[in-house]
Amino acid sequence: MTDKPSFPNAESRKLCWAARDDYFKCLNNNSGDETKCAQKRQGFDEHCSKTWVKYFIRRRDFLKYKDEVQEKGFIPTEDEEKT
Repeated sequence: MTDKPSFPNAESRKLCWAARDDYFKCLNNNSGDETKCAQKRQGFDEHCSKTWVKYFIRRRDFLKYKDEVQEKGFIPTEDEEKT
């Protein structure tokens, strides 16, 4: 048995991206309520590798944070104000 990673072909990448987009659209339409998007999340998990799922979710969270900082400005925490 080898531990060689398998690389997704073009068709499986398209399925993954479509499942990701479906899931994120559901989250956007439901104010981030993951319980309302459980079925979409299941499709996302089925069509994408675990590492891709983790990457896409972290990227989405970072981009949301970045947009919030650009919109509202940086607000330091209490600890940072004391230093």
